[in-house]
Amino acid sequence: MIVRLCNDLHSWRYPLCDFAAAPYPESERYRRAIIGWSKIADHLSIWDYTVNFSHYLAPMPNMHVIAPSVWFYIDHNVKGIMFQGAYQSPGAERMEMRCWVMAKLLWDPSRDVERLTQDFIWGYYGKAAPAIAEYYELLEQAGRERGQIINEKAIGIRYPMDSEFLSREFLDQATVLFDRAEAAARSDEVRRRVQLARLPITYVKLSRGPEFTGVEEYRALLDEFESIARREKITHLAEGPPDLDVRLQQWRDALRVHGELSKLQAGAAEIWALPAEWRFAIDADDVGVSQAWFAAALDDSAWAAVRSDQGNGWESQGFPHYTGVGWYRQAVAIPDKLKRKHLYLHFRAVDEEAWVYINGRPAFEHTCASTGLAPQQIWVAPFAFDAGEHLQPGEANTIAVRVRNIAGMGGIYKRVYVVAADRPLDTALIEALLEAQSEEPAD
Repeated sequence: MIVRLCNDLHSWRYPLCDFAAAPYPESERYRRAIIGWSKIADHLSIWDYTVNFSHYLAPMPNMHVIAPSVWFYIDHNVKGIMFQGAYQSPGAERMEMRCWVMAKLLWDPSRDVERLTQDFIWGYYGKAAPAIAEYYELLEQAGRERGQIINEKAIGIRYPMDSEFLSREFLDQATVLFDRAEAAARSDEVRRRVQLARLPITYVKLSRGPEFTGVEEYRALLDEFESIARREKITHLAEGPPDLDVRLQQWRDALRVHGELSKLQAGAAEIWALPAEWRFAIDADDVGVSQAWFAAALDDSAWAAVRSDQGNGWESQGFPHYTGVGWYRQAVAIPDKLKRKHLYLHFRAVDEEAWVYINGRPAFEHTCASTGLAPQQIWVAPFAFDAGEHLQPGEANTIAVRVRNIAGMGGIYKRVYVVAADRPLDTALIEALLEAQSEEPAD
């Protein structure tokens, strides 16, 4: 029998430091687990993680983590190690270099990771190698100076593309280095390799939106990214089903929305935040629909109080390790000032599927079946619908949300808004309006 331990305790929270020396409780638990199993298991195996699973192309300064991890494993009777990277598609961040260096290290753990990395750079990029080597050092420096924030705040391996170490200064310097590398390339093949290596920088810029780069540069970056991604047969930008086309459409929507925002007049939309506190109950037997937990007259006073602006869903608010169906409810008076032609209810994020009821009636569903999104995608997808026929401004309204979750976290974990407008709006435009606000709308 082979016992396999997975490094999710440490690496999913603190991806930019090695567990062997990390001071965090989760890291210590993982070390104790390895030590304990090493005393009773003759065949101990490891499943480790080396990539941002929400952004396979994310620049990730974590090469220094690999060797200390391997040495700790070897010292504690580990016979096999698997480093999981972007396993679904080519084109991930520094994929060729990572595979080559990791293989060399696993064959001979005495090898030096930095020397192996430099060996790969100078052997793979030819005349473009000096600029690529400078970029690698720039990335490592950014990780040393500002990347530790990801560890200190336990942001985790799925860190966002506006993380502190991915600063404008870093992106500008990286762009200059890749321009120099591409100009130095002496063959089409080396030029192709450089363009692929640059793709993570382009990905970050596109993820930050046209307001970060400017409209014309954003459009050019989008065309460049699509051309290279299609050429390299990249299908996945994040863990889950193929999502290249989905992400390209999101970026095209960002361009469209940016243009529409500039045309909207002041006061074109009125935004009001629902109270952050909800009543919540788990529905382990999934009886809520048959028992009409969505009814306006239901007494939910014994339900728990949770908030949509704190923590990470219901697991961090009193219901750890629960996976299944949960219900949220609140009775709220919608301000009379929100009487407009269109009255949208906008959810910034629900993990994972959601069925919305208003005043005891089904109003909308945001599910894998209705959207075509996979669970790995739907939990971060905002959604809005015109609730004008259900919501009554100036009166009390009961909003109930049935949520079904099959993985971690679970529930409504971002604020919900009522958005009133005299012209049609879509989810992307409402999200942009919220992002453009200088401060949170009042409850």
